[in-house]
Amino acid sequence: MLSTLRIDPQAATPIYLQLVQQIAQCIASGEWRSGDEVPSVRMVAQRFGINPMTISKAYSELARQGWLMAQRGKPMRVADCPPEEAKQLLQTDLHQLVYTAKRLGIDLQTVQAELAKRWEEQDDRD
Repeated sequence: MLSTLRIDPQAATPIYLQLVQQIAQCIASGEWRSGDEVPSVRMVAQRFGINPMTISKAYSELARQGWLMAQRGKPMRVADCPPEEAKQLLQTDLHQLVYTAKRLGIDLQTVQAELAKRWEEQDDRD
C-alpha cells in the first residue's frame, strides 16, 4: 500500500494534505479496497521519515471525510467509497488544474496536450 504514496517535503502542499489527497485517490480508484487495513502511523512515519503526528492528522481528516473508519482498539480500515465521492475528488483536482492554468496564462490546447502526455506516461508505468 505504501508504495503508491509519494511524499515531497519540498512541495508547497503540507505533508498531511499530500497524504490526505493521495490516500483518498487510492481509495477512490479502488487501489485501496473497502475493509483493507490501513498502514499504521508508525509504519508510515518510518517509511517516509515524517512526524507521526502528521500522519495522525491526515488519518483523522480522512476519517472525518468518510474515507477511513476507526474503531477503538483496532487498526484503522478503509471505509466504503461511494462513486460520488470519487467523482467529487476528480472534480476538485480538475478545478485546481483549471484555476492554476488560467492564472499562469496557459491555454486550453496546451493543458490538453500536457494532460494527454501525462496520461500516456502513466500507462507506461503500470
